Amino acid sequence: MFRIVSKIKNFSKRQFEFLRYEPSIIVYKIKFRQKLLMIRKSASLLSQQEPQISDLLTKGYTKIDFDTTDVDIVRKVAKRYCKLIKHKTFVQQPDERLNTKAFGKFLYNFKGSCKQFFPELPYLIEKNMGNLLRAYFGAEYRITTIRMTRKRYLPLDSAVKEVYSNYWHFDFRRSETSWLMVTLCLNDHTDQESFQFFDLKTSATALKNGLHGRYPGNALPEALKTESIITTGGPLGSCYVSNSADMLHRAGDVGPEKDRYVAFIFVGSDVPWPTDNGFQRETPQTIPSDM
Repeated sequence: MFRIVSKIKNFSKRQFEFLRYEPSIIVYKIKFRQKLLMIRKSASLLSQQEPQISDLLTKGYTKIDFDTTDVDIVRKVAKRYCKLIKHKTFVQQPDERLNTKAFGKFLYNFKGSCKQFFPELPYLIEKNMGNLLRAYFGAEYRITTIRMTRKRYLPLDSAVKEVYSNYWHFDFRRSETSWLMVTLCLNDHTDQESFQFFDLKTSATALKNGLHGRYPGNALPEALKTESIITTGGPLGSCYVSNSADMLHRAGDVGPEKDRYVAFIFVGSDVPWPTDNGFQRETPQTIPSDM
C-alpha cells in the first residue's frame, strides 16, 4: 500500500511540474509518442547506413545528419531546456565534494526526467539511427540515460580544473554489455569546444602502452601529440555516435564568448562487446585537482 501511495504522489508531483513550468509538454509527449510508435512500425534496415555501421565497428564513431525538420525539433528542445534550467528545481545542486562546486557556476546538469520533459529525443534517435543501432548491436537497443548539460567558460585560474570531463580519459566498459554514446549539439559548437577523441586504433595503442588518462587538454603524452584528434564541431543539430568506452576522449574547452549546450544520450543492448580489449573492469583514475 505504501508503495502505491508513494507512486501516486510522485506521479502527481511530475504532472504538477509539467503544468507549472511547461504545460505544453503534455501535448508534446502525446505527439511524439505516437510518432515514435509509427516510425518503429515502419522500421527497416536501410542499406545506406552500412558505411556508418562499418565506421562504428572499425573507427569507433560515425556522424548522423539530421534533416531540416529534425534540426527544428532540436532547436525547440534546446529552447525548452534553457527555459527550465532558469528554475532551481531543474539544476543539480553542489554537495560537499570539491568536484561538484562547479555545479551552478560552470556546469548545469538537468535534474529531472529527460524522457518526460524532452519526449522528442527518443523519436529523433529512432528516426535517425534506430536501424543503425539495431544493426550494430545485432539486437534491439534501448536508451539507458539522457544527460542535458550547459557548460560555461572555465577560467585558467579556477580552483577546480576538471569540471565537465575536459581531461583526456576513457569511459571504460563499466557494464558487461555493449553501449554507445550519442552527442547532440543543442547550440553551435566550434571545434575547440566540441567533443574530441582519438579513433579506436589510436586509442587501443594508448591502452596497450598504459596511457589511460587523465590528462589536461594541453598535456597529452608525447606519444599521442602527433596523432589525429577528431573534433565534432558544427551547428545546432550536429550529432555523433561513438564508442566512448574504448576511445580516449574529452570535452572541449568552452570559450568566454558563449555557453555550450549538449545532450548526451546513452544507448545500449543486452549483447556482448564486439571486441575484447581487456579493460572491462578498469576504474577511472583519480583527478589530482579533485583530491
